[in-house]
Amino acid sequence: MNTPFTATTSKLPLSSRTNQPARHLTNVPVTPDPWAVFRKPSFRWGLLAVALSALVFAGYDWYIARHGAQQHLPLFVFHYGLAIACTLGLWMKNELNFSKAQPEEGRPARMLLLVLWLISAYALNRMIPVFQESVLWLKGFLVLAGLLMIGVAWLDTLPVRGQQALTFGLALVWCLFFYQTLYVAPFYHIGAFGIIVLGIGGHLFIPLLLTIVLGRILRRSWREHEHRRPTIVAGIFVALAVAGWFVYRWMQVDNQIRYTANAVITRKDDELPTWVLLAQQLPTDWVTERYLKTGAIYDQAGFSSSRVFGRQEELKRHDPLVFIATLFRTPAESTSADATKLLTTLYGSRHVGEERLWSGTHLRTSNVLTQSRLYPEYRLAYTEKTLFIKNRGPLQEEALYTFHLPEGSVVTSLSLWINGREEKGILTTKAKADTAYRTVVGVERRDPSVVHWREGNRISLRVFPCLPNEERQVKIGITSPLRLENRLGKPSQLVYENPWFEGPDGRGATETVKLEFSQKPQGLDLPEFLKPGWFEKPVERQVLSESTYQPVWAIRFEAPALAKGGFSFDGNTYQLQSARQQLEPFNPKALYLDLNQTWTEAELDQVFSLAGNCPIWVYDEGLVRLTESNRTELTEKLLQQRFSVFPFYRIPDPASALLITKDAEIGPHLMDLVGSSYAQYIDNQFTNGPALRTFCLAKPSALTKTLTELGILQTDVGTVAELEMLVRQQRFVASSMTDQSVLLAQSGVRITRTAAGGQPVLSEKPAPDHVFRLFAYNHLLKQIGRQYFLKDQFREEHITEALQANIVSPVSSLLVLETQKDYDRFGIKKPQSGLDNATLKNTGAVPEPHEWALLGLFAIWVLYSWRKGRYVGF
Repeated sequence: MNTPFTATTSKLPLSSRTNQPARHLTNVPVTPDPWAVFRKPSFRWGLLAVALSALVFAGYDWYIARHGAQQHLPLFVFHYGLAIACTLGLWMKNELNFSKAQPEEGRPARMLLLVLWLISAYALNRMIPVFQESVLWLKGFLVLAGLLMIGVAWLDTLPVRGQQALTFGLALVWCLFFYQTLYVAPFYHIGAFGIIVLGIGGHLFIPLLLTIVLGRILRRSWREHEHRRPTIVAGIFVALAVAGWFVYRWMQVDNQIRYTANAVITRKDDELPTWVLLAQQLPTDWVTERYLKTGAIYDQAGFSSSRVFGRQEELKRHDPLVFIATLFRTPAESTSADATKLLTTLYGSRHVGEERLWSGTHLRTSNVLTQSRLYPEYRLAYTEKTLFIKNRGPLQEEALYTFHLPEGSVVTSLSLWINGREEKGILTTKAKADTAYRTVVGVERRDPSVVHWREGNRISLRVFPCLPNEERQVKIGITSPLRLENRLGKPSQLVYENPWFEGPDGRGATETVKLEFSQKPQGLDLPEFLKPGWFEKPVERQVLSESTYQPVWAIRFEAPALAKGGFSFDGNTYQLQSARQQLEPFNPKALYLDLNQTWTEAELDQVFSLAGNCPIWVYDEGLVRLTESNRTELTEKLLQQRFSVFPFYRIPDPASALLITKDAEIGPHLMDLVGSSYAQYIDNQFTNGPALRTFCLAKPSALTKTLTELGILQTDVGTVAELEMLVRQQRFVASSMTDQSVLLAQSGVRITRTAAGGQPVLSEKPAPDHVFRLFAYNHLLKQIGRQYFLKDQFREEHITEALQANIVSPVSSLLVLETQKDYDRFGIKKPQSGLDNATLKNTGAVPEPHEWALLGLFAIWVLYSWRKGRYVGF
């Protein structure tokens, strides 16, 4: 067996023949020189070429990820030319001869050449996608493959452990290139034709060449170095084991989906859609996510010309593990139609699930202007986000944003710049806005923008068209309550949370943040990027910052006393009052537990203890009373659900019932259930009933929040100990819903509406119009209530209330069209009475009737003075 890193002299000294020691000559080790490879000019130049090619390739990927500019052809020509130049250089030096008696002599330079050709192949793949874009782990593995191939130059000079580590990695890499060889094998005839016609078809054979070269290296290592054999076997075994484990889990997920679909058919109830029941049982692991995204996002098996040499699709990704798994079994057809709903429910990717009318692949958010005016004395803030959208692609595209708003926020303005001029949005019904936008974008392809309300404190913003190499400008205004935080023994604080967005990538975008306060804030706590620099002088009531875009941040400051001013509109005055949740007498006759895997056994024991003789019910294909005899069996089954959707309308006496829930972070939104029996039961059986008292042991889910906002649930949040105290005292949080007031629990205030002649305004300074907008938004949600699913039956007063306050809601949307004629043909008119778009420049208030009269008298006086001066030389 050859020793990898020592050698002995060919001739032994005389003393060895006489068995006498010869310490100065016997077994003198020859130490390998790791720097010897650098003495070859071909290796030095090749290493420099690989480093340059890799840096350009990675730098280009980094640049387009942030700016969207795509100039694939020039970059490919660079990589291709560099690979050809190095190939010619080695050929001229006669170092491409693989048939030498000792091929190791020129092998380091040839390995560098193969790395260059691999980079060139992936540069070509951007234009002619043999593989769709690689997933993250595959990108990292390809980088590792290049480093290992370069490391072959030192394979025989490393210590034993180093050699074993390197051959282990090479065995793994060989498996990857062997997979790629089989992947493109059916199209070798196209590659051969491409070599003749275009000269670039040889890139298709790069995986085959790499497989052969690495195979020869591994075979030589196996034959000549016994200590490398276990690691070669281990490398191939690990690759096969990982692929085998993935296929096994893939089959498990597939079988679980099929069995669950069968079980749904046999259920006694059919109130929830099949995909909801399926999502309750599926794990949210790595394999399940890929299973659900296969076809829509991940490339799958099916050899066809449309798969190879097709176009690089916006969301398509190539994952070898997924591709191999789909060779054994493709995803169940029953899940393909509901894949988007499953993904948005289990993984929260609701922005990805939004319908797109046009692609937005090449769009980037290049600049953001955030301006906010905070009114601490009124517990609210108004924020304007101005976005600059850059299109680096060759075609017009549609910008789609999802804004995540602070709790209780409402959109109150929209502007789109058309031909360099700001055009303000007009509020109309959601149906009219959607029809107009789809018609203009889908057929006529001219300038519109629209904002729609979404559940879970979200809104969607669309802008079209975003033309190549041009920048669109859009502005959205958001009115938000400031969150109140009470601190034990310290002054209460108000928290302003920044609205942030998903959409055209804002990484690397510039942003200017300007915050103005109506009064000087005390105890102001700012994030680091908003703090003034060493040489910047702080302004008393203003914060200004210029940096890269920061999506999620908040500021805190001490809460001042509430202002007593009000805002007057249409004969009513809207004022803020400090409010605390009030308790009312309530003794539940039955407890209903909404169980899922977020519950713990300790919480169940505590609830059983506090219930006493009060019956406890759960839902398992029907209401079932929980007893000591069936508790273990039922809870073990129900606690396996990832989330729960309790059919509260099945409770026979909701006025005397208490629903106890612990919501999971995932789960469906109310809009997801449109068309299901669940939605129909809400319409038919729960329309006129009382709100169901509900106690949530964790942060409420989006579904619970929406049901609470609509007045269907009367929800309190706390711990089991707080629930026990309420049950012992036979009390519960009183309903905050009245026709003349709304409670902003997060701000600790109530907005009351007083008719003319009622309570007078106690301050000379009027409140901002945002007080009325927040009242209207919350009041409107309560009025819609259980008619949420009856979109065609919203009453006229709902539309009128939204139009008066100029707010985006479940029934109303803001829309910008190009010309007045566009508004006219869709029957969209600007409201004659009501607030306009909110603005930072003024309050947006509409004069009262007596104010109109004063303005009219003033106009008459001006006209009289002007005419008098004209005739008498005034």
